[in-house]
Amino acid sequence: MRKYAFKLILLIIYTCTALSTNSAEAFHSVRHKFLEITSAAANLENRKLYIYGHNFGDNAKVMLEEEILEVTECTDDYIEANLPGTLEEGTFRLVVAGSNKKWKMKKNINNDSIDITIGLTGSKGDIGPQGIQGLTGDTGPQGSQGIQGLTGDVGPQGSQ
Repeated sequence: MRKYAFKLILLIIYTCTALSTNSAEAFHSVRHKFLEITSAAANLENRKLYIYGHNFGDNAKVMLEEEILEVTECTDDYIEANLPGTLEEGTFRLVVAGSNKKWKMKKNINNDSIDITIGLTGSKGDIGPQGIQGLTGDTGPQGSQGIQGLTGDVGPQGSQ
């Protein structure tokens, strides 16, 4: 028992020292060991899904909702996959599993998931109702003197 406690203490000291000496570098090196999806975009015209991120490996698996997609290109930071022909517009859960693990829906070092919206762009909607009158603003500065107007008509003669 003491042997494990001693190893644990050494691990804690090592971790604290590493993080305190250069915590940004330590965080960066740990962060980039995890598979991470940073963004995804779909093209419904050519039925392709483009996924960007880190640590996908060269043989990652992609799942959109409950359907496994065919991956046509895969690098460590980019995946291209075919969208299913029956896909309708909507919001879907995208899961990428790194090339070293089998499917697991929970997030771990070799999986990541995000919600993506595909399509759902329509025509402009109707104009909304008129809003309420805003508060009266401050009085502005005095304007400059305007030009003199034209001479008006002669008025009627007054009573005597």
